[in-house]
Parts: sequence; C-alpha cells; structure tokens
Amino acid sequence: MRLSTKAAAGLAALRRRKLLVGLTGPIGAGKSAALEEFARLGAFTVSADELARAVLTSPACYSRISKQFGPRVFLPDGSLDRKKLAAKVFRDRTARKKLESLLHPLIIEETIALISTTPKKTAIVDAPLLFETGLERHLHLTVCVTAPGKTRRRRCSGRGWPQGEFEARERAQLPAGEKEARADITLDNSGSRAALRARVKTLYGFLKITAER
Repeated sequence: MRLSTKAAAGLAALRRRKLLVGLTGPIGAGKSAALEEFARLGAFTVSADELARAVLTSPACYSRISKQFGPRVFLPDGSLDRKKLAAKVFRDRTARKKLESLLHPLIIEETIALISTTPKKTAIVDAPLLFETGLERHLHLTVCVTAPGKTRRRRCSGRGWPQGEFEARERAQLPAGEKEARADITLDNSGSRAALRARVKTLYGFLKITAER
C-alpha cells in the first residue's frame, strides 16, 4: 500500500523538523506498553490502533463499511460490531485489504495532523502494520518490540479472543522474524515491565540525542 502524494509530502515536511520513529512488533509483544513508557519519558506518541478505533466511529467510515461489508457487521442499534468485523477481516485476506484501504489513509492523515501540533522534537508512532503499509519509508527510524511466541500467546490469552484468533491475527501480519529483521532497532520485551521500562529509557536517551543533532 502506498501513501498518497499529500500524505508523503506531509510526512516529508515533518521529517525536516522532528525525529519520526515507527514502533511495531508482532501481536502480544508489548507495543502499547512500550509506547506508554516512551510517553512517560516525554516523547510525543501516536497509537494507530487508537486512531483506527476513533476513525471507525465516524459517519463517513460507517457508510463505507456498510457498503463494503453489509449489515452483518452492525448491531441492531446501528453501531458497529467490532468483534464481527475483526473476525471477518482477520480470516479473509480480501476483506482485510478492503478495510485497510478504507482506514489507512484516514489514520495517516490524522497522524500527520497530531504530530504537527506538538512542539516536541521526537514523535513515536505505534503502527502494527508499519512495514505492510510502507510507512517505514517515510520515517527516520523503526523499532520492533520483540518477545518469544509462547510469551506473546500467554499475554493474549486474557483478551477474550475465540479459539484460533491469535493464529488468525498472526497470519494477517508479517512474520515476527521478518519484522525484527527489517527494523533498525529491536526492543526486547520478554521479561518484566520494569525491564522494559529500563530498555525504553536507554533507547529514548539515544533518540533524544539524535533528535537534537
């Protein structure tokens, strides 16, 4: 998936003023936890997942989803049934690509708008599909949060997913090893939150120095 000319220009303008860092990783690796630690240290952070949830509530997006997926992904009160939509897209590659084509341009547009408002010099963008969408080509650095498969599966066991959901979501993304290989920096999150906090602190120190150059 390629960014629009407008989005690419917007990110290029931001690159001249700020250090743009993409944060990614496989399911259950702890991207959200790492993002929280970066925010605690003073970085400006953006969560693509949170933006996606917000975008999904917009009337314009509702209309497009209704046209693409029909009434079955909506509840009787007219609101979006996120679980049904997720179950469909994580098991159907064509459906997933359709949803991504709807959401991705809106998420990128909102990401650019948010980063443009902050005076902070370092912006961390948590984007699970960082490499799949080609967003990494428009950022300065990429960081992949890593953890063993068994650890990630255990962390996801409390999310209330139906049987097979973890595997379906894994298949919907690049393999964990490929994400790690393509990233500029890997961030190990196989241990405790305290250990992650220490690693993020060290990494953020490096990013701050880089941003000030």
